[in-house]
Amino acid sequence: MPQFDITPYLSQAFWMLISFGFMYLLVSYLIMPMLEDIFERRDALIRDDLEAAERINKQAELLIKNYDEFMLSADQQKAAMLKKAYEDINKSSTKIEAEHDKKMHQRLKKTEQELQKMREQLYARSEEIAGVVAKKLVDKLDAKG
Repeated sequence: MPQFDITPYLSQAFWMLISFGFMYLLVSYLIMPMLEDIFERRDALIRDDLEAAERINKQAELLIKNYDEFMLSADQQKAAMLKKAYEDINKSSTKIEAEHDKKMHQRLKKTEQELQKMREQLYARSEEIAGVVAKKLVDKLDAKG
């Protein structure tokens, strides 16, 4: 049987060692340095991308913080402006109400004075009217009787 023949084993082992040695040298001196270079560039690229992402993340956090501070400041300014506007409106309203009350009080006083004059005139004329009425009654009574 040919597989039990030992004579070709030595030449096969020799060429296997030569082939293995050649492949080993080819892989270790040519292919592995290229792969190491590719891996190093890839690692550097990933590291640079991560650093850039971290920088951008910090900038975004700073922008968010600034935005939040701006919005808080704007809300405080808005509240202050609303408070001032309310106070101004309240002052104006109080002032207008006081002026209106003053005018109404003056009109009321004037009306009361006019009514008092009319009352005095009425009382003054009431004697005259009473005299005229009495005279007419007397004249009617005289005419009947």
